[in-house]
Amino acid sequence: MMLEYRMYVLDKVGKIVERIDLECQNDADAVSGGKTYARKNDVEIWCGQRVVTVLHTLT
Repeated sequence: MMLEYRMYVLDKVGKIVERIDLECQNDADAVSGGKTYARKNDVEIWCGQRVVTVLHTLT
């Protein structure tokens, strides 16, 4: 069963600049997908009302 995730890409002051909807098998897959976006911006990953993780810019 696939789970629905929302990934929010944040600007430098924490404002949402993009929302990306994902379907993944588990949290680890969602986090893995979010790492690509965390190269330039912080990213929050949510599953329903639960925060899965916050990825901080890797640069």
